Formats: sequence, structure tokens, C-alpha cells
Amino acid sequence: RSASWARHPYGGLALSFEVVKKQVIGRFFEVEIDESDTSRWSDGLGIGVAMKPSKDAIMHLMDIQGRFEGYACELLPFSWLLGYDGGRAKLCGQTRYLTGGEMPRGLWRPSELRSGDVIGLLITPEGHMLLFVNEELRVMAQHCEGLDKHWMKPLVAAIDLDGCTKTVHFLATNGMPSRKVMVAHARFREAEYRVKCSDGVLKVQEVM
Repeated sequence: RSASWARHPYGGLALSFEVVKKQVIGRFFEVEIDESDTSRWSDGLGIGVAMKPSKDAIMHLMDIQGRFEGYACELLPFSWLLGYDGGRAKLCGQTRYLTGGEMPRGLWRPSELRSGDVIGLLITPEGHMLLFVNEELRVMAQHCEGLDKHWMKPLVAAIDLDGCTKTVHFLATNGMPSRKVMVAHARFREAEYRVKCSDGVLKVQEVM
């Protein structure tokens, strides 16, 4: 499935038909960039997950041509997205600026995405969002507000398609991260565990 705003004056919201599958390590999906244009815009796409809206809600959000009027971060009250200018997240309609520690390779700019690039997003049961570009970890937004409480609920992939990113398509990897992504996730969990230990959250007897 693909989504595009190449023939329209402005971008919009795209949702996956399928719920993002739950696995032990989390929910994972990927999209590939098909077309981008850096001549007019400095921002890029937003990518994340959202509570699956009801059919009535979907009909209410669409215009007469069957397109969404607006973006996920504006229209869907329970949505969690990364991207845009790269340094912020849109969490349930609120803007949160990412810290340096959440961007392991420096500021990620979605406007730099080119045709053929693959973006993967891993949502952990604890409410963390790990974003990969071509299997390289670029963003690890931690404890995204309210996301952990929606782990058992149906979540769909959500994309705010705008700015430099004009056309994308979903890859058939729903719930199936690569080995490289799984290794990066394991390192993230290990680092998180060390921080908890150093903060005194975990006591020695709890890990014996």
C-alpha cells in the first residue's frame, strides 16, 4: 500500500489498514520513501502509531473525495509521532522536544530522506519509540506520554505525509524487525537497565 500527495497542493494523513502486530519486543513496521522534493520545504514526514479510529470517525475526518483533511497529530487525539523537523515528537496532540540523549547520532532531519530510504519504527511495551533509518537507530524517544497504557489496544501505523516527503509505501514487515534492529533494541534495553541500576531503582537482590 502506498500514499502520496504528489498530485495535490498539500499533504495529509495516511493510516495503515492493518493493526501493527504485537511481538515480544514490541510493535514494528517499515515504510520506504518513493519520492521526495527538497526544493520547497525544510521539514519532512511524521511517522508513528495511533489508536485505530472507528469507521464513523474515519468518515467524519474525510473530505468528499475520500481524503483526510488535516494531519494525524491534529485529528487523532491518541497518536504518537516522530519526525517533522527531526527534533520534536507529537504525542497525543502535544509537542515534546527530544533531548540529545534521545538522538544517538545527532539531530535526524526527515527532510534528508531520499528515494529508497527505509524508515522502521519499533514501539516497545514500556512506551518507548525507536526510529530506524536504513536499520540505523536515529531516535529513541523514551516514555512517550500514555503510549504504554495503550499497549493492549489496537494501534495502526500513522504517517503525516507532508514537506519534502511526497510518496511512501508500507513494506510487508508488519511485526517482523530485522536482526540488526533487534540487536539495536537489545543494546537500548541494556543501557536502560544500567541507568536504572545507577539511579538506585534496582537493588542488588532484585537481580540476584
